[in-house]
Amino acid sequence: LADDVFVCCLPAGHSLAGRPRLRLAQLAEEPFVMFAREVAPANYDNVVAIFSREGIHPRMVHAARQWLTVIAMVAHGLGVSLVPRSLERSGIDGVSFVPLAGQPAGSRALIVWNPAQATKATESFLACARADLGAPPA
Repeated sequence: LADDVFVCCLPAGHSLAGRPRLRLAQLAEEPFVMFAREVAPANYDNVVAIFSREGIHPRMVHAARQWLTVIAMVAHGLGVSLVPRSLERSGIDGVSFVPLAGQPAGSRALIVWNPAQATKATESFLACARADLGAPPA
């Protein structure tokens, strides 16, 4: 469907929250909230690989099974996280989203459906999802 760039999610009052961009090295000593590996191993491994390429091993202190829970945990000061940029519109107060410096890293948003059985509702949903993620129309 689309590629979604990761941004850093920080508690709103965090000392790094007002920066225009962050380097991964600036997050090296921060407590980290991750998406649970048992729910989405590829996503978890992707985030770990992003840090590993920089020689950093995130200090994971919490894991959550849903992205909105990750953001809520950050809002409550339990750590920082990397989240897809589309989650900036989550509506959760108490967090700041800061782009990462350097080459963008991200995740792929996928939807699976059977085009032979697609209804008008399916097509409408796909159009909304593409628009929300900034993906080109099919």
